[in-house]
Amino acid sequence: LNDVVVENMQEQYLECVEQRMEGVDDEEVAEAGEVGVIAVAGGAGLTHLFREELGAAHVIDGGQTMNPSARDFVDAMERLPQSAFVLLPNNNNIILAAQQAAKLAKDLEVRLVPSKSIPQGIEAMLHRPMRLQDLDSAVAAMDAALDEVVCASLTTATRNAVIDGLEVSAGQYIGLVDGRLCVAEDLLEDALDSLVRLALKGGGELVTLYCGEQVDPQHAAALAAYLADAHGDVEVELVRGDQPLYPFLVSVE
Repeated sequence: LNDVVVENMQEQYLECVEQRMEGVDDEEVAEAGEVGVIAVAGGAGLTHLFREELGAAHVIDGGQTMNPSARDFVDAMERLPQSAFVLLPNNNNIILAAQQAAKLAKDLEVRLVPSKSIPQGIEAMLHRPMRLQDLDSAVAAMDAALDEVVCASLTTATRNAVIDGLEVSAGQYIGLVDGRLCVAEDLLEDALDSLVRLALKGGGELVTLYCGEQVDPQHAAALAAYLADAHGDVEVELVRGDQPLYPFLVSVE
């Protein structure tokens, strides 16, 4: 039953993506093919989302501890038929490599949208004009979308530390909102609950949970259902991201 719940929530999310991109016909998509988006993501679910659902030309495998190089971006662009590209690093540590790649690429028009997280990258793709005849205008729209989402992440601490006044023990679940550490809990459930509450502090109507590879799908579905019940005025969606290291990535819109 819980597997069915997970599949249903995944389908609901993909339907939401389709609705936000509705009105785009095949001819428009073909035109958009003249400009390729190259995104960085780790995990089969996120790769599928960017490539198959959001229309990225290529997805480079990478993330927090596996940063692709400038050469990885350039090699990807040189293998593709497009002559113009938008780069989505989706991690603060990868922005520099993307900037260098834009300078190294020869005979190609390259722009960078400096997304610092997966949720920002997804939001940028959802705001991407499908007619990309004016690359600069398209990049401006994608860049503006970065500030329309609150990004949070949940991982585990590797050492004892005190950061921003918060005491953290190795092995605890720690949560960050827009890059700032704000949660440290022993239990995954408590950490995710606290993280979502903090991410919603400024308001929001939609919470999307991207489930990591180490989280059991049934457990993820139960957590999503709990959060939906706890925040009755907020829609909660669950997506299989399969990302390593992070049990959950969270976006609030």
